[in-house]
Amino acid sequence: MSNNKKNILLRKRTILISILVIVITARIMLPSIVKNYVNKELASLDGYTGKIDDIDIALYRGAYVIKDFTLFSDDFKNVPLVKLSKVDLSVQWKSIFNGSFVGEADIYDLAVNFTTGIENNTEKNNFKDVEKAGWQEVVNDLFPLKFNRLALHNSEIHYKDLTASPKIDLMLTELNGEAKNLTNSTKLSKSKVADVNINGVVMNDAKLNLATSLDPFDTNLTFDGNIKMEALSIPKLNNYLKHYAKVDAEKGTISLFGQIDVKNGNSNGYIKPLVKDIKLLSIKGADANDSFIEKVREGAANLASKVLDNNKKDQLGSKIVFEGDINDPDIKILKSISTFLSNAFIKAIEPGLEPKLLSKK
Repeated sequence: MSNNKKNILLRKRTILISILVIVITARIMLPSIVKNYVNKELASLDGYTGKIDDIDIALYRGAYVIKDFTLFSDDFKNVPLVKLSKVDLSVQWKSIFNGSFVGEADIYDLAVNFTTGIENNTEKNNFKDVEKAGWQEVVNDLFPLKFNRLALHNSEIHYKDLTASPKIDLMLTELNGEAKNLTNSTKLSKSKVADVNINGVVMNDAKLNLATSLDPFDTNLTFDGNIKMEALSIPKLNNYLKHYAKVDAEKGTISLFGQIDVKNGNSNGYIKPLVKDIKLLSIKGADANDSFIEKVREGAANLASKVLDNNKKDQLGSKIVFEGDINDPDIKILKSISTFLSNAFIKAIEPGLEPKLLSKK
């Protein structure tokens, strides 16, 4: 082999090795570059500060894996508004073969804490104006594709009032669910309907299911959905009841069933709360020194318990019906009160969802 050919071959090898080194170096440095960029953007949010601890980039599948994300309000730094262990943002490869370039996200161990408390001797919360903070732009910059699928794994939502006595923590945990076909593309699905189904546990006690079908891009607002929660132990809510109602639940359960059907912005639906075997006690016993409000409160607690004692099924409930414009629905208050009293003294409302609203579009 001539020297010229050897030199050409050597140069080719050198170029290939140089390209390989550059690619490997870029791959090693890219996560750090992206992490620094994202943290810089999160630090500049309006009224909020976010931070990620690490980021992995899987170029072969077009994915980012963000690890250990937190978001704090600048005015209330005692409890993070959002915290998660991992979110996987990736290209939905199967959609590419159908002619659509969309993404999907899997969110793990998400904890959302809507919290009210005291900071610097002032009552504040960590969720005021969060929708105006600008975090949506950060997500769009990091992952500009439209999401066709979102999935939630082992997540939770809390409402905490640290100013209350005792402190309140209303929680929805063990959240797992999926939203599919969010881009409503007929290329990716047989219909334009997006389906959302989420399961969770209320107050570490009662199972909850939320299911809905909707067209995300229908400007006329058309969707249907239902919610079901069965047999939440009312004593689990005692911190809330003690602080706001000044009563204590010794026993009892509450279930909740609801459905809504919206077509072209017009709603039709109901919410059906059912209370069973409840026994309420006023925190402060009635005496001559009680204020009028305290006496009314104590009387209401005693009446509720007595009403249920008179009920053959020990069940008290009401069906709150609403219809009309979704932004200003006509809620049948008088009918709800009538149903409540009828259930208390005459008959019980049957638990469960009602078949007439269960049909799919």
